[in-house]
Amino acid sequence: MCGNDTSHGDPNLNPIDDSPPKLIRTVENGSLYTVGSGEDQFWLVHVWGNTGYDYGFAYGTLLKEQIIQLQPIAWAHFEQQIMDELDKLKLPKWFEEIVASKGLAFALDFQNTLVEG
Repeated sequence: MCGNDTSHGDPNLNPIDDSPPKLIRTVENGSLYTVGSGEDQFWLVHVWGNTGYDYGFAYGTLLKEQIIQLQPIAWAHFEQQIMDELDKLKLPKWFEEIVASKGLAFALDFQNTLVEG
């Protein structure tokens, strides 16, 4: 709702950036742009194709560097969250001990081996 009714919060008085997106790169099924300026920049990703694979491949190719930078940070965060809550999860004690002693990556690989075998 854009009625500027302050009972729904303060109106956004920030200026609107109407500069055109800046093309960074293209791939067969997508384009990557930056929008905004200074600290108010963000990525604009346009992907297309016939399948989810087409979309995902284009997205991953366009944002490869950003994904490579984010992945270890995200993994460390998720691993820490799981380790902090390990005693509250409903896991068998033997599996909980594997997670605690060998780490999440080992435990997930081990679980996958159990499921495959």
